[in-house]
Amino acid sequence: MQHYEIVFLVHPDQSPKVPKMIQQYKSTIKSSNGKVHRLENWGLRQLAYPIDKVSKAHYVLMNIECTSEVRKEITDSFQFSNEVLRNLILRREQPILDPSPVQQAMEEAEAHKKATELKQSKEQDLAADDQSTATPTAKSEQKTTEQENVKDNVDTEVATATENIKPTASDTQKPKETPPT
Repeated sequence: MQHYEIVFLVHPDQSPKVPKMIQQYKSTIKSSNGKVHRLENWGLRQLAYPIDKVSKAHYVLMNIECTSEVRKEITDSFQFSNEVLRNLILRREQPILDPSPVQQAMEEAEAHKKATELKQSKEQDLAADDQSTATPTAKSEQKTTEQENVKDNVDTEVATATENIKPTASDTQKPKETPPT
């Protein structure tokens, strides 16, 4: 059995069929005791140049181990398929198990995106917490200040009012005692 690396590009309109196509190729390989060492579905990507007036395609990478008859069968299925725009099959000396640079870049981009989203959600949560905790505190501080101002105003008015009151003669006299009857 030989080791092969296969890359094929599927027409973007046929992207929903890609998982079925992959499953078909995997079953063809496994039916002859072959192995799929690496399978990467890169998704819809921009082409370097248009192919048949199409600027994007769905990319799939497979590293397999199979007989030359199975490789020929896969090659024929690519040639007679309207969904596959381009394909490339390379013979390899040994199986390749590590993720491809494209897959690594996709995983790093996804991890960066998730980290950014997590950071933004934490910042939003902190901002919401600050607003919810700061608002009652600010309101209570404002309320306390207003209450103190009102109390000071009342005290001032009471003091002013008591200063303006002059004792009258009736205030200084003792009340008359009434004789008992």
